[in-house]
Amino acid sequence: MKKNLTKVALILLGGLHLSSNADEQVVNSNNFLVGLGVFSGSKSDSNCSVCDYSGQFIDFGYEFNDYVDIEARYSTGDNYIKNDLTITHLGVNIGDDFYVDWLRLYGKLGVEKIKLETGVGCGGAGEGWSCKTHYYSDTRLTYGIGARFKLSGIASDFHIKIEAQAMEFDREQDSTAFFLGLGYQF
Repeated sequence: MKKNLTKVALILLGGLHLSSNADEQVVNSNNFLVGLGVFSGSKSDSNCSVCDYSGQFIDFGYEFNDYVDIEARYSTGDNYIKNDLTITHLGVNIGDDFYVDWLRLYGKLGVEKIKLETGVGCGGAGEGWSCKTHYYSDTRLTYGIGARFKLSGIASDFHIKIEAQAMEFDREQDSTAFFLGLGYQF
């Protein structure tokens, strides 16, 4: 696990180095990003109906230039039997706006800590039923893709964000989460 964290730290530092040495630094007074939205995630095993999670997120970021920004996100949600899921994410987004003002495409690389508490709703167990709560927690590398659509006119500091990100809800199954949010850049 320490090797993976070391690799992520080196990649993040490399991204920061790229941002400080970019040929064309664009001076932008609106470097901070904040956003909120919803997410939906499911395991790759399509036969698992309790493996679909949904919830909400809040994120904060800092845009170094037109190519590199860092992001921290906190997500919380559950599935239909009320198993609780918490996701904490820290990463770097590297992308480009391809010389248009309204769109930015980027790739994501980061570290994610997932906490899953199963048995919270106990599958509808009534009074007199005993129910065991199980905890799962893991920290791992994650990657994904995203797009940020900037609004125009009076709402030009706002943007809509769409992302797909790889994650793992338990030890055996790879999963994907989709994020849709509204953000503000200041």
